[in-house]
Amino acid sequence: MTEETSAAVLAGLTPTVVPIEDADRELIAIGERYWAMAGFHPELGTPAWCEKAADIDTLGWGGPLYVVAAGGVRAVVDRLCPECRQQLSLTSRTALADLVKGETPWCVACTDSLTTALQTLNDPGRRAKRIAARARAAEQEALDTARTAWRDAQRHVMDDRYRLAFSDTVPTASVSEMVAALALLRYAPSTTPISRVGTWLDPLHPDQRETVPLLGALVRAGLIRIHPTTPVFQSLPEPSPER
Repeated sequence: MTEETSAAVLAGLTPTVVPIEDADRELIAIGERYWAMAGFHPELGTPAWCEKAADIDTLGWGGPLYVVAAGGVRAVVDRLCPECRQQLSLTSRTALADLVKGETPWCVACTDSLTTALQTLNDPGRRAKRIAARARAAEQEALDTARTAWRDAQRHVMDDRYRLAFSDTVPTASVSEMVAALALLRYAPSTTPISRVGTWLDPLHPDQRETVPLLGALVRAGLIRIHPTTPVFQSLPEPSPER
């Protein structure tokens, strides 16, 4: 066989990908990616694929990739199935490699294991579960997007309102406020920035109920400032069960 004849034979073995009517569009897309060819190896004559099988995601469908691909498309070549004598539809990439080597595999309809797997893939119950799972995933994605946008908006407000800028003017404050600010700096676990006072091992004020008003007084006196990275909302402790 001359090189020209060999090239012509291989070109005739390039499968035509035909979408299955009413098949799920995701299955069709997977099938088209699975059967997308980059031609044949110039020396070996083996099929070359546009994508590795491992790079094609079939998450949520279950089963081998060639089964999922067969759920969306048929890859047909100008040959006859040796069993049913109909146009040959390839069951997998391996089947095409066998065809190139001179073997003649059976078509999809004549391969019992594949038709059984396709029945499972197209089971209405499984399809309903996939649709419900996609709806939940889409809803969660929308919630996550909205939550991220809301947090970004909050962060923008915090950055704008509590921009880090220091004044050369010494604030006017009472002695008690200055002592409280000194204690805050002296006993803070970290000053870059000062961590939540509620998480300190030792309380800032002997009476915990007075801690928040004290911090508010220090902010109003200009002795401390709210850091822009401060969360907008602080989580509250779970209420203890009634007895």
